[in-house]
Amino acid sequence: MLFAATLFTVVFVGCQTAHQRRVSVLADRVQKLKPLSSYKATWCRVEAQLTEPARARYQQMFPEESARANQDVAFTWKARESTCEVTALDRSALTSNYKGFLDTALCVLLQTHWVNSPFDEFPYAPERLSDKDGKVHLAIAEGKDLGLTLDPVAFDVETRTKGRGTMLASYAQTDGEWLPTRLEQRTTTGLQIVLDDFVWDSNRIDSRRLPRSLWIAVGEERPIQHSQLKFSECREY
Repeated sequence: MLFAATLFTVVFVGCQTAHQRRVSVLADRVQKLKPLSSYKATWCRVEAQLTEPARARYQQMFPEESARANQDVAFTWKARESTCEVTALDRSALTSNYKGFLDTALCVLLQTHWVNSPFDEFPYAPERLSDKDGKVHLAIAEGKDLGLTLDPVAFDVETRTKGRGTMLASYAQTDGEWLPTRLEQRTTTGLQIVLDDFVWDSNRIDSRRLPRSLWIAVGEERPIQHSQLKFSECREY
């Protein structure tokens, strides 16, 4: 992690300057997500249960696969700190289309905000910290809008990227651990993909609690529930 030592050496006595408050918020969030900076390569089976609107849409798109659209769709998910791979157990036009949602859900949103900490390898420099609409902004370069924006009260992280649009992550404690409760990607085309209603398993791999299930919602102005993911048979590989 490329954070300067000064990030963790702010003296919190008396009245803080505006810059010290920004550093304080950043240091607090980095420390809470520090356990996410170490991850064992994991393999899981993932089954997607489509909602009725999603089933109807797939039956319209792929009429030759109407029967398949009425069944759960199974995939494998392999995740390492630096790589992610989703594979359909039964390849078809329908599963190839749905894989696009899983690639975003597992290989973009979860990969960035749970397999890793969103702060991992993020360059820190004091001149890149600023106030932005009452929040703390950490730019990828001085004077740039791209980067991380942190709510000073709620544990919300917004990441503005050049190619992947904007990602938003909300964290909360689960039995003392800070884990995602809602993840969202707002693409440059206006499409929103939301992961919500996380259920975290008590089973662990190398001290890391595993996801048991979550919901995917998709849409532009008001994303609607599209499918539920259920994770099973997770193991190191």
